[in-house]
Amino acid sequence: MRSSRIIILLVLLGISSCVDPFFPDTDEYDSVFFIEALLSNDSLRPNLVRISYSIPVGSPSNPALGQPPEKVKGAIVKVTSSDNLSFSFTEKSTGYYHAPDNWIPEEGKSYKLTIDHQGERFESSFESMNKANPIDHITPKHTVEKLGETGDIYSGYRFYVSTFNDNPEPSYYRWE
Repeated sequence: MRSSRIIILLVLLGISSCVDPFFPDTDEYDSVFFIEALLSNDSLRPNLVRISYSIPVGSPSNPALGQPPEKVKGAIVKVTSSDNLSFSFTEKSTGYYHAPDNWIPEEGKSYKLTIDHQGERFESSFESMNKANPIDHITPKHTVEKLGETGDIYSGYRFYVSTFNDNPEPSYYRWE
């Protein structure tokens, strides 16, 4: 009986041992373009492209640790539709490029993003603006969870959404 208690105690001590932080060696680092773009046919959501430079993974010796990435200024951003119409985006603040106010992508058409900056061109492939699948039903469920390091208790609802898509091609869904 005594030996089983000692084994259990040793196992518990092994499980609760300290964790050493890992800082990868990122001394040799190339800053590259980081492009975030979301085109939506939701008239309440602005079509926006954000461009910044990538930043190295944090390390204790990195002075940029915790700093926001540098935004890219002066790029030429446009979207071309499958019917060869071109829409130029405007830089409203450094690194933030907005579509024309009256432009909304159309379902069934494909779009390609092109960015020109300092003699370099970045170009996506054409991607389709698919029709949204209808929602079959929504099921609410009340939940109580312990969250965060403080152990605070939160009460709220989760919503489960069911839909059906008989298209064999891959489908991409976005929830906000």
